[in-house]
Amino acid sequence: MYTHLPPLVEVLDQLQSYSSSSSKPPSIFALHEGTDYIDLGFFVAILGVAISNVKGYVSEERQKAKSASLLESPSKTADKPKTDLQLLHIALEILHSKICE
Repeated sequence: MYTHLPPLVEVLDQLQSYSSSSSKPPSIFALHEGTDYIDLGFFVAILGVAISNVKGYVSEERQKAKSASLLESPSKTADKPKTDLQLLHIALEILHSKICE
């Protein structure tokens, strides 16, 4: 079984929207007038392979949560930031909704 998980931060960077005023080059998942949907389909297939080990990411997040809970006080747990998996889920939903438009 494949054990090395691609860092979700880098995957999330590719899924993030971009603005035309941004100095960053557009993401391969950016949708605009010139989007090649055949290429986009290939990129989504590659993305599916890259994040296919969901159990591995969940396990990794649980380990991080355990470590963080040992360091945090109980009062700070109310306003937890979203995890990388939650951010990935949101980014994928946004991409899907843009493709469907």
